[in-house]
Amino acid sequence: MALSAMPTIRNVLDSGDTILNLTAGATIIAGQAVEAAATGVSGEVIPGTGTTAPIGVALYGAASGEPVAIASVGCVATVATEETIDAGDWVTVKQNGATTVDGLVGVLDVTKDILGLAIDDITADETGRILVVPSPYIAAT
Repeated sequence: MALSAMPTIRNVLDSGDTILNLTAGATIIAGQAVEAAATGVSGEVIPGTGTTAPIGVALYGAASGEPVAIASVGCVATVATEETIDAGDWVTVKQNGATTVDGLVGVLDVTKDILGLAIDDITADETGRILVVPSPYIAAT
């Protein structure tokens, strides 16, 4: 079963204090993985689509143009997924088109950048916590 909408996540931030204060470049929902807007606009984020590097997880919802706080490096945040993720799995943002909802996470795909590390076993179509450690995926040569 696939999620038809981003679930309501209350208390996204479990721990950590690396919070980025940015601007929503589109409607953002609490718990969505976000990435920098590739529009040449400084300090703007959009829901993650898996096409550019993720930078963190939105702590609350915001309309386009509004301020939004993002849990980033070292924070523990609650996210949603459509697949089963085991604690210890590296996670990424699901590719736009592979899911009906932007900003969901999934087990690392070797062509995507890393959003973080799962610290909970997360059942498909549920929520769970990750340690946010955004970094590029570097393929072995």
